[in-house]
Amino acid sequence: MRQDKQNGREYFPSLAWLRGLAAVLVVVSHSLRCSESLQNYGLPAGNPWLLSYFDLGTFAVCVFLTLSGATLYISNSTSSRPFSTCGYLLKRLLRIWPAFVVSLMVYGLFGIYFRHQWHETILTSFTNQYTAPVNVMDAIKYVAMIFNITGPGNLFNNAFWTIPVEFQYYLMLPLLLAGMRYLHIAAPIFLGCVMLVISRSSWASCMDNPKVLMLGFTFCGGVALGCLRSVVRKRASATISWFFLAAMLLTAITLTQVPDEVLGNTLIPQKYISLGILSVITVGICLFSELHLQKNAAKLLSFLGKTSYSLYLYHNLFLGVFVLMIVRFEPVPFMPTAYLAFAFAMSLTLPTAYLSYRYIEKPAITSGRKLAGSV
Repeated sequence: MRQDKQNGREYFPSLAWLRGLAAVLVVVSHSLRCSESLQNYGLPAGNPWLLSYFDLGTFAVCVFLTLSGATLYISNSTSSRPFSTCGYLLKRLLRIWPAFVVSLMVYGLFGIYFRHQWHETILTSFTNQYTAPVNVMDAIKYVAMIFNITGPGNLFNNAFWTIPVEFQYYLMLPLLLAGMRYLHIAAPIFLGCVMLVISRSSWASCMDNPKVLMLGFTFCGGVALGCLRSVVRKRASATISWFFLAAMLLTAITLTQVPDEVLGNTLIPQKYISLGILSVITVGICLFSELHLQKNAAKLLSFLGKTSYSLYLYHNLFLGVFVLMIVRFEPVPFMPTAYLAFAFAMSLTLPTAYLSYRYIEKPAITSGRKLAGSV
């Protein structure tokens, strides 16, 4: 842990590393979905058995949401300035919205190109994200980040479903901070449990995608961890922490490989819930330990953590390009196509993510801080 000299807030390298790793795991999962979709067109996909063990996209999304809760609580509770709801919301809007809208336009143009090039009659859930027709009202709902409530989902980019969820959690934080003045750590725990119960009720049916309710406990769990971090000073050793992180990874792999019908007979019948619980524990381990990495590994994961948002936004764009290339040229793969898809997507997404961060995210973040300071 070290101090951010610009604003005096604590900076946790291990959380940045975890964010970067989570972004890569999302790309792995979508590369596997891409490979599976190609099998529907009679193309050999091979058996990516090693990569399939890291099909942890759901776990990674839960980690993202937990990290958001923890880091937002810590940054806003340790700031030397009094908390301003308007300033906070302005910063969060400019953090997430500009890069999202630019990527939305990119995917809109790519969708037009994809539909023009696509001549297959079979559609899969993976290719449908590029071929599904979009009207003006659909685009407005996406720009407004309300499509998880109103529908339709799975347009432009299947991964976009988390964007409104994350922003709606941002809106929750001022309410949580107000509640924590009286209930302390019990406030986020209570709210997370309430949201989870509602997600399992008939009330959730009024939403197109009720995951904002189901996964609320991950964000609230992150807030609770941040609160706990401010009062618990004891830290676990690196050896113990690495051991338990490895245990969390193996548990996540096991849960992901278990068929849904098996989990249906347990106390936690939904993979999002079980993996969400693991994500809270994982972030907690990183938050309450002093972890160290070899310099080059730390530098790489820090870069991935810094550009993780744009990496998340753009990787499906290049997987779509990969699908068009494979279907058109029908090459004989020398290895399972999931490996090729992952390598292709990462090699093109990384520079794109850096450019997006450098020229869209970073200026928007800076503007948000300046505007928030004047509110």
